[in-house]
Amino acid sequence: MNKKFLEFEGKVIEILPSNYYKVQLLKGGFFIRASIENNLRNERGKRIKIFERDKVKVKIPIEDLPNLPLNLSKGRISALLL
Repeated sequence: MNKKFLEFEGKVIEILPSNYYKVQLLKGGFFIRASIENNLRNERGKRIKIFERDKVKVKIPIEDLPNLPLNLSKGRISALLL
């Protein structure tokens, strides 16, 4: 089952324990807890370090069942924006 995602731009507000980040979405101002995607690496294959105030692209999963509400509290960081 393929998952569908909504993509938003956000700003890292706080670095949380266990590789989680508190991200504020630029559109709407919602706060979410996000982790890093496994394939987020630089050109040399090293993991990218994310700091506070970095702009990031966040993916939020959409459930396939139409009756479930959209969960805007969790997501994954898919890119670091310049």
